[in-house]
Amino acid sequence: MRHIDSWSAFVSFWQTMQHEQQRHLLVLPECSATYELFLPVLAEQCSLPAIGINLAQQVLGPEANYIKPNQAKQMLGLNRGLLVYRAVEEFNVSAFSALCGTLVGGSAALLIIPAGGAWQQTPDQQERDFGWQEKQQTGAFKIWWQSMWQANQGVVYVASEAQFEACDLPLADAKLGQAVAKSKQLNQEQNHLLDSILSMATGANQVIWATGPRGRGKSFAVDAALTLLQAQGYRCLITASANHCSRLMAAHSASYYAVDSLLADASLNADVLVVEEASSMPLALLEKLLQRFAKLVLVATVDGYEGTGQGLSLKLPGVLARLGLVWQRIELQQPLRWHKGDYLEHLIEQSFLPRQLASLPLPLKYAKLQVRIVKAADLLAKPDLLAQAYALLALAHYQTTPQDLRLLLDYPDLTLHLLIDQLTEQLCGLVCVMHEGQFEPQLAQQVARGNRRVKGQLLPQILAQQAGIASFAETSILRVQRIAVHPLLQGQGLGSLMLQRLKQWAQARQVDYLGASFAAEPGVIKFWCKA
Repeated sequence: MRHIDSWSAFVSFWQTMQHEQQRHLLVLPECSATYELFLPVLAEQCSLPAIGINLAQQVLGPEANYIKPNQAKQMLGLNRGLLVYRAVEEFNVSAFSALCGTLVGGSAALLIIPAGGAWQQTPDQQERDFGWQEKQQTGAFKIWWQSMWQANQGVVYVASEAQFEACDLPLADAKLGQAVAKSKQLNQEQNHLLDSILSMATGANQVIWATGPRGRGKSFAVDAALTLLQAQGYRCLITASANHCSRLMAAHSASYYAVDSLLADASLNADVLVVEEASSMPLALLEKLLQRFAKLVLVATVDGYEGTGQGLSLKLPGVLARLGLVWQRIELQQPLRWHKGDYLEHLIEQSFLPRQLASLPLPLKYAKLQVRIVKAADLLAKPDLLAQAYALLALAHYQTTPQDLRLLLDYPDLTLHLLIDQLTEQLCGLVCVMHEGQFEPQLAQQVARGNRRVKGQLLPQILAQQAGIASFAETSILRVQRIAVHPLLQGQGLGSLMLQRLKQWAQARQVDYLGASFAAEPGVIKFWCKA
């Protein structure tokens, strides 16, 4: 991480950044000059609008988008020249990661934090939601992420001294919009996807599975194909999970329909159906669409900010084979808004996106398996094991986001039960357990009546409200938030073994209930019925 203490040093850095078309993370300790001098000067240098999160003043100009973290999805697909996130009171890592995907080459993400090291010392809104109180020790996420900054050349700390010296920047070369101009033309990978869709529409039934990281222009290429097909009289429809519908209606020329409408109305036919963000859709729904329509394009982000596609990559080929469908996978790797080797993309990938699981030496000697019970923060000293745990949890749920990593590191009432091969120290499986319940009687009564809702307390609230018995909320409960087994070891009873060990552990501590909340999918129901 580079430290900049003077305005002249920052000007030199900024000009180099523009020349190289690299994207950086700028960390700003908050001071009066941040809003009065520094941000207005930077905004003047941007030929594209900026995005400001949690900003009380419109210091980025009238064209900027001033939003809250929960509005981040509205910005996806746009091209922006600056992202400013005020993270003094809260920091939603999923929103931050997603919005970094809107930044073009030569731009920057700015993170405003409290001065004097107070960011990791004071609980923010997320930590308070997790159960931390003021003046208590906070979670480990901020400490862990700041350690990631130190070895990353794309992170720049701009001291308050440099901010107070801010004045007009010398005009930089007009390169900020070049990456955007290039993105308006389809590249070779996008043209291959477009041609494949056109060929499918006029040929035999099949499924095209378009994958790749964020910002590769998958949706742009798909929409170009749909525009050509509709001009020739083909009927094209688009669907997605509910949380993506507003963005898709704006991004595509074809008609959008909700999944339940497509499945309920037999008269809704399509020559081509596009399923956007397929990785964030339950596999059972996806399978119904595959049975309902003959020609589909599945668009899936492999490492996304709204849901990881790694689980889909493991499960979808088996579903397609079982249904006897002809399919091809087309992968896009060329970024559109920035260049390969981009500093900011590398930081986001290394920090927040699940990595590929390590291979396991087989066959496994089950006598050498050991369950280790840890707090996620304990894994900070073992970053490789933390990365493997996060990757395994991502495979266990189709909507794993970077914010789940923060919960993993910060939630005080969460423990991980790791199944470790003692010979290789490889992670074979894990159970993520939430400690819930033990409400005070008055709070339990309020919850049972529906007058109060306590975050992170799923089972006590369901039991108290649905059964109408407040005392349920006063009991101690362990909830299995996620359970996962390494893909190479699934179907061998390891999941049941981990639950058996967890039950023994809970009984030894006189826990009243052990429970779970899970999707009503056939495979999942079968597992829990056996367990």
